[in-house]
Amino acid sequence: MEASDEPETRSAWFEQLASVAHCPVCEGEVGVVERKNGPRLQCATDPQHLDWPTNEEATG
Repeated sequence: MEASDEPETRSAWFEQLASVAHCPVCEGEVGVVERKNGPRLQCATDPQHLDWPTNEEATG
């Protein structure tokens, strides 16, 4: 597997998770946000409800 495949695979998994996940606080939709350290799942209504992985967890 080439190094360029890993970030693409990670992003694809995050998209799959976002398509079935709901915010644990408001039950709203969850979306994927691309950051410099990798993708994150966030609540579409209020990012303070859900912003995963936490800052302590490495994503990239």
